[in-house]
Amino acid sequence: MVKTDNERLGEQSMGSLRFIARRIMGGVTLIIAVVVLNFFLLSAAPGDVADMLATQAGGATTEQIDNIRKEMGLDRTVFRQMLI
Repeated sequence: MVKTDNERLGEQSMGSLRFIARRIMGGVTLIIAVVVLNFFLLSAAPGDVADMLATQAGGATTEQIDNIRKEMGLDRTVFRQMLI
C-alpha cells in the first residue's frame, strides 16, 4: 500500500509532537528535581534564617527568634516547609 503525501505529513507531525512533548516533560522533571534538591541542601546547612535575621537586627531575644521562626514557617517539618 502506497502512502499519500498527506499521510506521510501526518506521521511526521505526530512524531514531532511526541518529541516536543517528551522534551517538555523532561524539562519540567529536571526543574522540579533541581528545586527539591536545592531546598533540601539549604535546609541541611547549619544555621537558621531566624538566627541570621536576629543577628542582622542587632540581636534578639529567644522569644523574638521563636516568633520569627513561626511567622516564616520554620517551626514546621522540612517536608511541610517544602509544600508551602
